[in-house]
Amino acid sequence: MRFLILIITVTVFNSFSFGQTSYGYVERDAESQVDWSEVGRNFSDMLQQKAYEREAKIEALKKLPSIAIKHLHEYTELTGNKIKDDKIIALFNKAFDKIESIENDFWSGQNGYRGISASDKYVSDLQDIIAVTEREYLRILRGF
Repeated sequence: MRFLILIITVTVFNSFSFGQTSYGYVERDAESQVDWSEVGRNFSDMLQQKAYEREAKIEALKKLPSIAIKHLHEYTELTGNKIKDDKIIALFNKAFDKIESIENDFWSGQNGYRGISASDKYVSDLQDIIAVTEREYLRILRGF
């Protein structure tokens, strides 16, 4: 009997205190409502734009070694002097090997090519190889 009285008391108490059927939702002005479909659409557009930019950057990075090699080919000429020409050929073979090595390290994520700044380091290293090769080429032409 006590149990029955307890159940009735709890039921009556709950009916008075929870007379609302909602969970406290309050109507808002149209200006203060959030358009979640627009938020989702904007977020999706932003993600697609970032993916496009990343793919474009990857394509540009893939072209860099061939651009560097092409630049070195256009920059140099053989002199007709066998000793100088042999040195020039050896210099450029060494440069091409370094470019290939850096390219392999970059795409495999080795030798410091990890993280956000990896592409900047990659570009900088390629520029350094070109600059050093050009300087050495000029030294060979001068006879040093």
